[in-house]
This record gives sequence, structure tokens and C-alpha cells, in this order.
Amino acid sequence: TGAARRTVFCANVFDAMVRLYGEPGIASLCLEAQTRHAVDVPSLLFFALADSDGHGADDCEMRRLLDRAGEWRSLFVLPLRHLRLTLRQGRRNTAEIEFYEQIKAAELESERLQVRRLADDFLPLEGPGGLAARYLETIAMPEPKAGAL
Repeated sequence: TGAARRTVFCANVFDAMVRLYGEPGIASLCLEAQTRHAVDVPSLLFFALADSDGHGADDCEMRRLLDRAGEWRSLFVLPLRHLRLTLRQGRRNTAEIEFYEQIKAAELESERLQVRRLADDFLPLEGPGGLAARYLETIAMPEPKAGAL
């Protein structure tokens, strides 16, 4: 059934995202979009995978999903990313390198938890697909770039 497929999707989406991110060229496209257009890569990949699996949500629910993901991202993901990027530039000894690796792991875990929140909120929803394209519209990514991504 559709509900069972959605449950499986939500339970496995982070692992699918990691595999997708590891595909040739995907990481560089995502990082460029993140840097140049403030794309929230976990949300984009979540929505792209939901689209490819035939899941959707209406516009109101989509906004709610983005608000909750954005709140988590602002509080945890972005501060950890800033700290990691700052540390990356100044690592000088073994202890600092180890600390950098711990922050990097914490940033990845914060993204996993963001995706878990998205999946938990997404599970009971229904609606039209095109989630990835609608997400890119909400952040006003220029159409040629959004289409390429």
C-alpha cells in the first residue's frame, strides 16, 4: 500500500541520501548549490528522493516541513558547520585535528537528525509531488540553476 511504501521510505531515507550524495558529481553539485544559493542539501535530497519514490505533500504541509527543518538547521547544523569550517583552516596539532573530526561527525549527526525530523513529519502526509522543484522555488534559486540541479 501507499502508507507502507511511505513508512519504508521514511525509515530508510537518510541511508538513501548518503548513497545518492556519494554518486559521482552529486556532492560537488550539492556543495556548489549550498555555497552559492543557500540550498539546504539534506532537505533538497530528502525531497528529491521523495519525488523519485512517488511521495508528495501539499503546499501548506511543505511550508511546515521547511519551517521545522529550517529551525533545526539554524540552531544546530549551521553553527556546527561554521565551527568545522573555522577549525579546518587552523588545525595545527593532533588534538585540534581530533577535535575537528569530532565536530565534523557532530555536524553529520545533526543533519541526520534534521532528516529524521523531516521523515517523522512527512510520514502522515499526502499530496502532489514536485517537492524538490517547489523547495528550490521557495529559496528563489534561479530557474536555470534549479533546472540543472
